[in-house]
Amino acid sequence: LTRKEEDAVSYAGLPRVVKDFLEHDVNNLTFQDWKRYRDQVSGAIGAEKSKTARRDIAIVLKSLDDMGKDFGKTNETTYLLDSRRRCG
Repeated sequence: LTRKEEDAVSYAGLPRVVKDFLEHDVNNLTFQDWKRYRDQVSGAIGAEKSKTARRDIAIVLKSLDDMGKDFGKTNETTYLLDSRRRCG
């Protein structure tokens, strides 16, 4: 969307999972919340009949997958720090 989400003319026609993504601060998701929401978004793609809506949902799914990579980096960093602490 080119404007603040609610101000865009096309906002009303977006799928609910896309609106949820735009309306919430997804940068503060816990891993568990991210995982559940990602499952909901993934399921919404299969349930959607409109090609345009599926494309919009797929964009959200890609964004969530990118966020998932950050969760993996966080876990990797925590593991490295923990390993260093144990070794002295």
